Amino acid sequence: MKIINIYFWLIVYIILFVSCITQQISIDAKRKSFIIYKTTDNLKIHTSKIEYIGNNFHLSSRGWKGVDIPIIKSKFEFTKQKDTMKLFCFCRELNNYYFKDLKFKKGEYFINLPYEINWIKGLEIKTNRSFQNIKFKRTYLVNHTKKTSSIEDLFFEDLFFQIIDFSDTKNIKLEPVNEEEFWHNNFLPRSKK
Repeated sequence: MKIINIYFWLIVYIILFVSCITQQISIDAKRKSFIIYKTTDNLKIHTSKIEYIGNNFHLSSRGWKGVDIPIIKSKFEFTKQKDTMKLFCFCRELNNYYFKDLKFKKGEYFINLPYEINWIKGLEIKTNRSFQNIKFKRTYLVNHTKKTSSIEDLFFEDLFFQIIDFSDTKNIKLEPVNEEEFWHNNFLPRSKK
């Protein structure tokens, strides 16, 4: 009888353990783009809605302003202790971004992005398994070669992100800028030398 009791509780434990490990996170992706931040600094992100945090990665979302606006002015704000870092850029609204190797630097900066930015699939971003298993419901996909679009449920590993690799100082430039100047200027800020 004791052996049956032990087997019973062992089976219950295994079922509960497996169900907790395979628990899936779902995020509604309708009319949203996503930004994943990889940082070793202990940063607090004030920019967008935080969807998930795990192992130096933060996943946040931002709602679309309108499909007819391809490029929008964007602001990303971080704090470390009592200091603030603000990043501004002209970003494509429908694109997902991967902020790789972001290091805290106090101040306000314009991210001068190159015209062509590399893409990476979520599977290639070295995150933990729970990150890879996040399901994005109602994701808007565009097939530029066929000139079609569709809405599908995708996992993180199937999403595409444009890489903004902050360790690549040759292509990704942080230029000091005043926040007010950025919002009132429709052109790229001049480099301050």
